[in-house]
Amino acid sequence: MSGLSKEACIINVIYFGFFILFCAPWILSSNTPYQKLIIAFVWIPALVHVCCFSSRYKSLSRSGASLYFLAATWFLFVVVMHFRGVGDLRELKIPFYIGLTLLGFFAIAEADIDKVKRLLLFSAIVGGFGAWASWIFFYLVEGKALLSRHPAIGLWNVVIPAAQAIGALMLLAVCLGLRETVRPLLRVSLIISLAGYCVFLISNQTRGVWIALLSAFVVAVLLLRNRRVYFLLGAGVAMLVFVYFLNENVFLARGGSYRSELWKGGLMHAFDNLLIGVGFEEVRISIGSAGVVSYHPHNMFIDIMVRFGLVGLLSWLSLWGWAIARAYRFRSTGLGQAALVLLVYSSVVVLTDGIAQWVKPNPGWFVTWLPLALVFALGSDKEKLLPEIRADQK
Repeated sequence: MSGLSKEACIINVIYFGFFILFCAPWILSSNTPYQKLIIAFVWIPALVHVCCFSSRYKSLSRSGASLYFLAATWFLFVVVMHFRGVGDLRELKIPFYIGLTLLGFFAIAEADIDKVKRLLLFSAIVGGFGAWASWIFFYLVEGKALLSRHPAIGLWNVVIPAAQAIGALMLLAVCLGLRETVRPLLRVSLIISLAGYCVFLISNQTRGVWIALLSAFVVAVLLLRNRRVYFLLGAGVAMLVFVYFLNENVFLARGGSYRSELWKGGLMHAFDNLLIGVGFEEVRISIGSAGVVSYHPHNMFIDIMVRFGLVGLLSWLSLWGWAIARAYRFRSTGLGQAALVLLVYSSVVVLTDGIAQWVKPNPGWFVTWLPLALVFALGSDKEKLLPEIRADQK
């Protein structure tokens, strides 16, 4: 087998691995097979590709790679400093898993960036049908009340993280599906998929996701300048207004969910452990007004500071800031627009609920490592992106 055919085989395996990463959560019931499949079809092939075809990574952004290396190195340092037993050694693998995910995505984008966009669009459309399946299962099969909150079927069985991940997939469908004319069958599938996302996210009642989506749609409108995006934004607002008149408690119930107390308690933990944080030790934040205890501050940036100290927070903010700047630079391309919209969404959605995503694949990856993977892919082949930029500028 020639070198080119070997590389093509590895790339195809990684494509399939990312399809699993995006779509398998809808049908699997356990994280164990999900993670084993990702190991087999993403991480191991990505490692083999890096070792055998290292020359392909010359166009990888050195700034982005350096910032990720800094954040990962600090993560490892904090884990070692808080070492308590053999179990902690498992956490040392996480930066390598995440790094291989980013490199794997870069590799498939380097091979064919148009194929990557098709993969993302197809996965996002599948997600919309998964959202429909979730709504049908909880409301029509299990018979839950129409305005009761529910997660998704499959692995995403926690209400808020499920909504965050599904919101990210919806934005991919919008940015990649509405940007250009598609075939009739795909157009119909896209419309049904987007309807599924809207129905699910309204029923899910995660208001932080609603706010983040509205913020992201404003950016999408400015970037795409597409009548279909205007219509979708207007339809979303109209649905929220309808829900408000149907039952205003959907907006007013739960108040701020004690966010101010959670953030205050989280900041107190952070400033008490400013140097190297608390690592993966259990954090208990008392909510006096409710008489309950939370185990994270419901704000990803505060949680990073609690667990990894000020240096950990600054390293993450540097990586995130680099990603936003790079996505803005490529804002005239389809993938650049999707990355920028998703980064805006993610930046807002983790303000009200999120944890430090130095963990194995879970819904939070769709609002952290997925946007970063898109940004790393923007540097996969600048020459392939330039014609798209010029075409849009005309």
